[in-house]
Amino acid sequence: MITHCEKYQDWGFLFVRIVAGAIFVLAGWGKVFGGMAAGMQGAMAGTWLALPAVAWLVIGIVELVGGLLLIAGLFMSWNALVLAVIMLFASIVQWTGTLGGGGFGAARLDVLLLAVLVLFSMTGAGKLSVDNVWCKPKASKAKRAKK
Repeated sequence: MITHCEKYQDWGFLFVRIVAGAIFVLAGWGKVFGGMAAGMQGAMAGTWLALPAVAWLVIGIVELVGGLLLIAGLFMSWNALVLAVIMLFASIVQWTGTLGGGGFGAARLDVLLLAVLVLFSMTGAGKLSVDNVWCKPKASKAKRAKK
């Protein structure tokens, strides 16, 4: 890594968290409260998903809440993992054209979000996050004794 940019690494994580979180919040909002729900539930009825209306609502709620948690950097590893599972299935559905369209052009945003979520599940949210404030590692007794 370029050493002079290390001090901006956490700002980069924050920026990516805000953008990715906003995408999930807007997508979840559209599924839960938006007018697109009826059309997509109808399209999902022809897929392998049981109870497409319930699945659509659950996915929407998970995306909405998960997006807010992503922006805050709260419960990052688990939240990113849950959203990554959703994006894995979304990528497969988009790539195969199960709901129309298909191929790389249809799946590229889903694949990119999947990669971002895998990164966050492995690295955490960074220093500019609620996780960092609430879950700071406690100083060891040896370090406290030296002070």
